[in-house]
Amino acid sequence: MQLGLQTFTIRKLLTPKTLDQTFAQIAALGIENLELAVDYLPMPFTLETAKTVRAAADRQGLQVRSCQIKYPMSSKDIPLTVAYMQELGARILTNSVIDLKLLARGKSGLLRYCDMLNRLQEQLTPEGIARGNGIAGGNGIAGGNGIAGGNGIAGGNGIAGGNGIAGAMELPGAMELPLRTTTIIMNSGA
Repeated sequence: MQLGLQTFTIRKLLTPKTLDQTFAQIAALGIENLELAVDYLPMPFTLETAKTVRAAADRQGLQVRSCQIKYPMSSKDIPLTVAYMQELGARILTNSVIDLKLLARGKSGLLRYCDMLNRLQEQLTPEGIARGNGIAGGNGIAGGNGIAGGNGIAGGNGIAGGNGIAGAMELPGAMELPLRTTTIIMNSGA
């Protein structure tokens, strides 16, 4: 069995000065795979950062399988996003945070966000990059699998196959949104 870690919880330890030590500690735990929480790295979103992270991961026998990059950053410069991920060896991009302005619009905002994510996927697919989702929420149980939500460590679609926790579609008030990759489950709290 392979183990993986999403780096959000250790983001403050991923500086250029502490990267090797932090990755050595992760590898010592038997963890082999990482989902890099790129948005939260205390380093700039540049190809040089990707090279630095890749070299440190390689020295410790770790593989970056996926990257969590918020939609605004990942869609702003798609060639940079692709080059960054390719440098890391990551083949899955997760977008885990929805724009609160879109969320405030309710269903129409969520449908707009789905369209934005689908268009992003269309641009990433030819480059060999899949996209997963770690967004949703409402009740924390069917909350779109916020722990992994498409991390690539579990095959690219999160712990529960990318559709939230099993049975989430049966929750009262749940709404399935039209994403061509991973399904987002929203629960109205009913």
